[in-house]
Amino acid sequence: MNLNLIFIAISHCLLVYVQKAAGTCLLPIVFRNSAWRDSTKGNLNFTDNTMSGWRTTAYFQNISQWECFIENSYELKGYLIFKSLPTVIFRGVHYTGYMCMQLTKVTDYSYYYYLVQPQQSIASEERIWYSETATADISTICNTSSIEPLEQFHMLIKSGYEWEARQYCPNPVLANFDYTYFGSDGIVYCHRTLAQWQVCGDRQTMTFNYTACNKIMGYSSGGQVWCVGTISSKNTFFMVYNNDSDVNELTTFRFTCF
Repeated sequence: MNLNLIFIAISHCLLVYVQKAAGTCLLPIVFRNSAWRDSTKGNLNFTDNTMSGWRTTAYFQNISQWECFIENSYELKGYLIFKSLPTVIFRGVHYTGYMCMQLTKVTDYSYYYYLVQPQQSIASEERIWYSETATADISTICNTSSIEPLEQFHMLIKSGYEWEARQYCPNPVLANFDYTYFGSDGIVYCHRTLAQWQVCGDRQTMTFNYTACNKIMGYSSGGQVWCVGTISSKNTFFMVYNNDSDVNELTTFRFTCF
């Protein structure tokens, strides 16, 4: 009788474990039910377990909806891992896209990330891995043999907290500058002795004097952008944020990389 009781207890525990493992993958709390701005993809919306707005194509089909795939990957390795919803179909075969974001926290309201996967020709050269199977392991999805170059970092800023995400501009630009503006047609529109680019007044803000040079910088009609992220190695790369109210993500944009 005792042996039977023990067997039943163990069987019950195993059943509970299997149900738990097959349950819904949850995103980190900081992303759940919130909206974020992506420097590459625009506005993203998160639920407890999905992300929408991160648009790409594969086999000439559009994808913008993603589902959390491996829970706790952020706590363990700093990864956010998603699978595409729905699958894409090519020659009758269903393919699932898998995306691995390697995140680094900048502030409580901002992160920068890299996509950890080689570029894929079937994905319009995006770093998304596609498979015929609905299962994949973390080492395959997050292929560390090919990570984006240092200067190709992406920024995520939580919507409504852009002011709190500001950072000091990097040391090489903590000064006041004259600059020359070269148009895409090769014509010089502003001479360096006339234009003014100021950072000293507010170390988190780059201000351009449009009276001296009326050419738009950083897509900002007001002439101000905020520094939000910096990556440095042999060179320094930094991202600025345009807080104008009339940004359309077609001809004007939120983010510019210097």
